[in-house]
Amino acid sequence: AIREKENEYKIRFDMPGMTRSDVKIWVEQGNMLVIQAEKVPTEGENKDEPWPAKSFGRYHTKLALPENVDFKNVKAEVKDGVLYITIPKASYTNRIDIDVQ
Repeated sequence: AIREKENEYKIRFDMPGMTRSDVKIWVEQGNMLVIQAEKVPTEGENKDEPWPAKSFGRYHTKLALPENVDFKNVKAEVKDGVLYITIPKASYTNRIDIDVQ
């Protein structure tokens, strides 16, 4: 889910079983936010279990963001299998007076 607020964008992704170390986030091509996560079983883990208790999988998505984003102050947190991303909007002066000649 993506929500736009006055000064920021809030993004939420459900990623069951994923932890902070499983998730990678970066920006490429100027304004493309890339989110990638992967949970793989360690060698021998759940080898003989037909229905393992842990979940494993992959996640990959790209989001084109608007130009008014402050990429240097993006914050991301994984909590209880949910990824929360907060992207502040870049601050621009609301009004610029132009001298009329």
